[in-house]
Amino acid sequence: MPIMIPAAALFCRNPFYLAPAAAIIIIVLMMPWMARRRPRHAVGEVMLPLMAAAVLLLALARPFVSWPAPPVKKIVVLVELSPNTRSSPWMQPSWLCRALTRTLPHDAKVWIVPFDRTVHPFNEPARLPDLHIPASTWVAGPSRRTNVAAAIAWEPPPWRHFARWLFVSGVGRWPKHSRPPHPLAVTLASPPQPDAGIVALHLMTQPASAGHRTVTLIATIQATGPIGCGVQLRRGSAAIAQQRVIFPEAGIKSIMFSGGNVSAGRLYHYRLRLNSQDPWPQDDAAAISLPPERPLRLAVVSVHRPKHLPTPLAAAVYISPQQLLLPQITQGYGIFVLYNMPKQAFPIGTAHALAHAVSNQGT
Repeated sequence: MPIMIPAAALFCRNPFYLAPAAAIIIIVLMMPWMARRRPRHAVGEVMLPLMAAAVLLLALARPFVSWPAPPVKKIVVLVELSPNTRSSPWMQPSWLCRALTRTLPHDAKVWIVPFDRTVHPFNEPARLPDLHIPASTWVAGPSRRTNVAAAIAWEPPPWRHFARWLFVSGVGRWPKHSRPPHPLAVTLASPPQPDAGIVALHLMTQPASAGHRTVTLIATIQATGPIGCGVQLRRGSAAIAQQRVIFPEAGIKSIMFSGGNVSAGRLYHYRLRLNSQDPWPQDDAAAISLPPERPLRLAVVSVHRPKHLPTPLAAAVYISPQQLLLPQITQGYGIFVLYNMPKQAFPIGTAHALAHAVSNQGT
């Protein structure tokens, strides 16, 4: 039975030294022919330095022999699923399966692991012919702060030293000075167009005059590349502030807005919106509510008066669905709990009356 030996290949890290070395070797090989016309000792005095120079140049070329790597039998495929990868081809599970099938051995065992800020393994390792990615679970998550370093450092015990294949957008936190203990291949797909999105929206209050408070909102915005965008803040239906943010490169910025001097006893809804003209509007808006400062009275709305209410509702006052139509009754309550209320039990106009009471008094 013949023994199959994988073919080796000879490479040089500094191949530009090969040309002068080859020229010197040719001259050295011609020396015996030149010795017929010149004294032998004179030729020897020239040949030795030339041979030393050729050996030195070959050493500087740093030749090495490369043997083909053994076929990959097990591999962890780390796939970034974040808003930064919404336009990446691997967002189609079929594309990812074809890419793995074309590249890996047909009997390779693959573990596909999505990640954004953290790692989210959702399936078990499978042989390549049996690999299946459910389309329902293959969606970009809400977290824009991709942590590539955490994904590379993720090492489940049985698969700690197996190869990794990283599909990543290029936007995120990369490891600074770490060398993974396993082979690592990277497929990079930067978004074709920069995107700006709201990462977080926070609200702070400070006491002002009697019965009032000052509101401050802080928005955190992240961009995947150079982009400019307008930011508008609305309270209810009225626009109360706007700014323009410029990103010369990918990064994160925090901006501050004044939410105004508002009543301490009312509920306020704030909404922030970006006008960036990017192709992904899903992350261009955020909302936050400021509840009343005073304790809210609780009302339970039910067809029949409940005999036994859960502990959080024990102190609530019972209101029938018909009483929701009477402002003189609903104006004293800030929270309305619908308890075992079928849709058909609401009188006509109840939804409007309840929405009006909630918008002006509570939640």
